[in-house]
Amino acid sequence: MALRRLHGEDYARQRDLVLADQTAAMTYLPAYAGDPDWLWRTLAAIVRGWSEHAPLYRQVLAELDQVDVAAESRKVTGITRVWTRYGMRARNVYGPSILPLCWEVILKFGDLWPRWKVVTFLEMIGAVPRAESVEPVLTFMQEVAPIDFIEAATNTLRDLPTADVQPALAARMLVVEAAVRARGSLDPRSAELLRLWSKLRQEAASGLPPPP
Repeated sequence: MALRRLHGEDYARQRDLVLADQTAAMTYLPAYAGDPDWLWRTLAAIVRGWSEHAPLYRQVLAELDQVDVAAESRKVTGITRVWTRYGMRARNVYGPSILPLCWEVILKFGDLWPRWKVVTFLEMIGAVPRAESVEPVLTFMQEVAPIDFIEAATNTLRDLPTADVQPALAARMLVVEAAVRARGSLDPRSAELLRLWSKLRQEAASGLPPPP
């Protein structure tokens, strides 16, 4: 399926084609919603999310497009005010219905959109903690995010259910460590991933609260 391999605007066009064809959408959803592969399940959830909540998704995206980043940055709280606002809306208003849009943003646009905007969607993921968000966030960190952006997802992982994060985290660390051994060197991205993921595992093992 093209939705799996496409990225950015190419992905958005293909998603809209699927949504415009109700037969295709209804064929796609049952075929992949229960797939053992988390990415197929996530893509099916995104298609379903757009089919059921398109007005909400368009509203959120349009609102964020209107944010005056320069003006927000001059305020005492800076752009964090936007993150807090949307985190609260996700928790108190949007609920789980916003999550498919958040997964779509970090997986398909996370390296293309402005950092502040992508962080807004990470904040919403953390505000509505669900096990289904674990793999999208880990994949964003490992495959999508620019290296100086990886740490921004760490707090989101801290907000997700520990019992689901830890096994997925361990599996990802094994993959990265195997790749490092195969190369014979530790590249900067792998070093940052292993540093952050090791810290998260240590916090969980010791029962320490996350840093402020």
